[in-house]
Amino acid sequence: AASAAVLTSPILIGDNVCLAAETSIVTTDRQQRPQTSLLAVPNLQCLADLPPITPGCARIFYCRHGQTENNRLRKVQGARVDPSLNAYGAEMASRIGMALSYLPQDGGVPTVAVHSQLTRARETAQIAAKTLSDIRTSDRRRTDPDVQFDPSYLLDTYGREGTISIPTSVEVERTGVRDITLPSLGEVDFGTGFDGANVELVKAGMYATYASWSVGAIDKRMDGGGESGREVLVRAASALSSLADIAKTNGGRPVLAVSHSTYLRTLLGAVTDTSLAKAVTIEQKNGCINVLDVNVEGATTMLGPKSGLFGGSLSQVSDFELSLPETHVIRTNEYRHLEGIAWPTS
Repeated sequence: AASAAVLTSPILIGDNVCLAAETSIVTTDRQQRPQTSLLAVPNLQCLADLPPITPGCARIFYCRHGQTENNRLRKVQGARVDPSLNAYGAEMASRIGMALSYLPQDGGVPTVAVHSQLTRARETAQIAAKTLSDIRTSDRRRTDPDVQFDPSYLLDTYGREGTISIPTSVEVERTGVRDITLPSLGEVDFGTGFDGANVELVKAGMYATYASWSVGAIDKRMDGGGESGREVLVRAASALSSLADIAKTNGGRPVLAVSHSTYLRTLLGAVTDTSLAKAVTIEQKNGCINVLDVNVEGATTMLGPKSGLFGGSLSQVSDFELSLPETHVIRTNEYRHLEGIAWPTS
């Protein structure tokens, strides 16, 4: 499999990355939109310069869900914690749909939205899919399918005024976008010892677990009955295979997949054979987009006990083999579509 440079940043734990906000907004079925700063204009065309899809592959837009209040408050947010998006998170989801709308209309736009079983991922996928569909089926697109909307038009129409409604699965399906729940995309189970806790209070214990995984002690579990590294890796490989199958049955068209930060970092480590110690530092902002080309013709990559994932010759693993579809990492942590969102000051 082809590998790519992986972007790194200081270690981030679970779904806890947040952009500072000094207000608390109660999430309901209808989200009040945050204000948009005129000082930072988002690049909604940030995906328009992607290279052609790798031959034999389908393109997966692997996104991290939008922000929740737990993210804002810097609480560990794993598989046992299931909040909705806050208003900022709903706006992030809408921006994902706007960015995807600039992809080539003939075969480049996702027509399937896949997400984990967790509320924050489902809401992100459904809002993004509905926004994308609304743009694609607008009166101006019906008149001229090749029209390219000015970003300011999209922001004025879908981003700056009114409210964001979280659509149901039925409403998404009515737009022509298939809505699929894939539990193997779920966030890591951090166990009762970490999930829901303040990040600063538990990060040392979580780092210790990641360090163990990175040298091959992949059966070590998070405190309080959480997942082992082996279980997370097997789940990530399974999800890749499932997404490849979904794309293949959908004519090879791209797929939108919404998942979670630590899960995505582990996945990126696996497909690039990067040390897990490094992989857990890969930045994954709320609402970011990763672009992966996944082989749909049967080509696979085999990870063994001396994989770079576990430090190569330093690995303590003796009984590990994992097959996953050959995957090419095209882009990680794209977030230029999120620029310019600003919280109200009152």
